[in-house]
Amino acid sequence: TVRSYRGLLERCVPDWLDLPITSITYEMVQTRHKELTKTPRQGTNGQYQANAVLRTVGSLINFAADNFEDAEGESIIVANPVRKHTKNRG
Repeated sequence: TVRSYRGLLERCVPDWLDLPITSITYEMVQTRHKELTKTPRQGTNGQYQANAVLRTVGSLINFAADNFEDAEGESIIVANPVRKHTKNRG
């Protein structure tokens, strides 16, 4: 699982890997999903890969929300931007 997550993230969102998880925004999620669903030269649909990477990022953000707190004991994640994207159906 870790290997597949890492490969997917390195392929689809490499520019996000060095960012603080709290800096990933709804707009970033929307833009990346749209980019990944464009039909590539191979003519395949990128929908599966786009959805897979968002499921992975969403799971990692949920993990951070459940396990990491600020100095006041509050979760470092206020809202998961992937959840908002999913609820709005992209």
